[in-house]
Amino acid sequence: EAVLLYRVHFGDMQFLHSMASRDGEEARFTKEKIMMWAEFTYKLAIGELDRGVELRKIGIPGMETLFKNRGWTAQQLFTRGDPTFRGGQDFRNFAFGSLTHIVEDSFSLSHVERDEPSGAKCPGVPEQDMPGKILSFHAYANQGKRKHADADKQKSLSIHFAESQPNVVDVGKVLKAYYEQKRPWEEVKEYLECLFELSDPEAKAGPGALFSAD
Repeated sequence: EAVLLYRVHFGDMQFLHSMASRDGEEARFTKEKIMMWAEFTYKLAIGELDRGVELRKIGIPGMETLFKNRGWTAQQLFTRGDPTFRGGQDFRNFAFGSLTHIVEDSFSLSHVERDEPSGAKCPGVPEQDMPGKILSFHAYANQGKRKHADADKQKSLSIHFAESQPNVVDVGKVLKAYYEQKRPWEEVKEYLECLFELSDPEAKAGPGALFSAD
């Protein structure tokens, strides 16, 4: 469990916070891992994948590499040592929460640098507004801890609400509706592709100009 915690916050699983694994990682690779996890968690949430499925045998490209040396099931990953969320609906909600957490973090300035929204609609979901394109993902290793934390606080969130359309709550409502209606993954994928639209797929990650430890 300690190893997994390290991987999520400092190693190869920082994408769970919409962050790159290291400085220099190209945005397309970070997005690829985010979309992999989104497919995994959404399919768990709507019951298309069983919580007893072994992670390395799911059939979603990338998952077998991420957990190649462990025989963990989805349930063991999310509830290891804690039975609180092992009930059917509780577990599905927990999986959906992992997906929404990634999306929420993508709107934090210390995690992702986004362009301003242009007023455009999502290419694959024309009834939905498109947020600002992702200019780059940040990596945590060379960020100042206090600077990072300050960007996740209420004041920064309030500024985001005032300046962004759609904002993180708007986006969350759309995703919640998809989940409640058990819409197929391919529909949800189109919307997530819009939320994580890259300005430059080869943009390299770093601490971010405002968040460097220097």
